[in-house]
Amino acid sequence: MRAQEFSSKGLEIVLFPCGQFGGQELAKDADILKFVAEKGLTKAKVAAKSDIQGANANAAWKALKTASGDGSDTRWNFSTKFLVSKDGEVVRRDEGATALEGEIVALLNA
Repeated sequence: MRAQEFSSKGLEIVLFPCGQFGGQELAKDADILKFVAEKGLTKAKVAAKSDIQGANANAAWKALKTASGDGSDTRWNFSTKFLVSKDGEVVRRDEGATALEGEIVALLNA
């Protein structure tokens, strides 16, 4: 699924850069935005680089974890996905490479 194709139907993607997982995200916010643009994710929203675990965790990430009913630690920020309905309800939290395209399309067409 190409996210750009579904943005007109209301699909929004929010990225949460974080360096807490093996220090893989060493770039500054401006460099992250440049990388995202180069990858063609021009419609994606990018949060400021922040923690997603612990006392200084990004407030939006913490809220998504709580609303999902699964407050467990995140294994890796790049593989964690929260699927949120148009009404703001967290429908699913996924911690892997699961393809969510069918569920996303169903929510967009609801």
